[in-house]
Amino acid sequence: MASLGIPEKGGPKTANSIDGKWKAVRKLHDFFLQVKQKTYVGASGWTYTDEGGLNVTEETQDAWKVFASAHPHFRPFATSGWPHFRIVNEIVPSRARGRFVFSAAAPQPASTQEETQPQSQPDDDDDDSSGASQPLTDWSQTNFGDSQPPNPDDRPQSQPPSSQPTPPAVPATPAAATKRPFSDDSDSATPWSNKRGRTSGPDALLFLGRSVQSVGMSIEKSFTQRESSAMSPTKKIKLARNLLMEDLAAGYITSLERTQLSIMFGRDVSAADAYAADDEGDLRAGVGRELLDPTPKNSFYYMMQ
Repeated sequence: MASLGIPEKGGPKTANSIDGKWKAVRKLHDFFLQVKQKTYVGASGWTYTDEGGLNVTEETQDAWKVFASAHPHFRPFATSGWPHFRIVNEIVPSRARGRFVFSAAAPQPASTQEETQPQSQPDDDDDDSSGASQPLTDWSQTNFGDSQPPNPDDRPQSQPPSSQPTPPAVPATPAAATKRPFSDDSDSATPWSNKRGRTSGPDALLFLGRSVQSVGMSIEKSFTQRESSAMSPTKKIKLARNLLMEDLAAGYITSLERTQLSIMFGRDVSAADAYAADDEGDLRAGVGRELLDPTPKNSFYYMMQ
């Protein structure tokens, strides 16, 4: 190609430029072939012909603008076909598909011993009795010009193997390389029990109702007021009596007052709440004395009675 010089049109035709042009032509041919075979994704509703292209009309202009923006390689062929489609279609080899398609790259199975051996061997007794032919150790020693045709009566019943080489058998494409065959093996990796069956209408409604009910219960729990975290009466009395021991050790109350207040807390839980409400020991001591000797009409303990 270099000896031809620079062409009249376009730049120099190098191997890379020719390869790129050929790839673009094959890709465009593949696009049009898919549209003709109704397998091009997104070209539903469009029909390609060699004369009218994709046959865009005034009614389909809006749809064509959307289609051409998504597939710009079809833009020049709105109303005219690709003139090189038939030529390229004859050049490009067809892509045959199927499990019985011959693949040259597929490994050939090894020939069995039965295929390499001849179908029948002549009997040794017949060879000795004929006397017309001698065993040959080399094909180069055979003189076909001087040999005489054998007598038909002396021929053995079993014919010797043909001297013509048997053409090799064409192997079929392995099934694993084309399509996975259907397996009826019960020990399959995916048992039938693991596959989800069809759900009937009533079952689907039942499942939907349960799902809605669970969602409603979750919402109800989130908005429901939590249960009271208040202590039980026994824990309240125990807490108040522990505070009595601390106040006795600190000198805020006497031993007699501690005993009297402890008995009162066992009878009235509200008195234990009142005593344990303050954090300071001197304040609790004042509340305890008021509980033991309430001021008439003014004491806290009197108002609780």
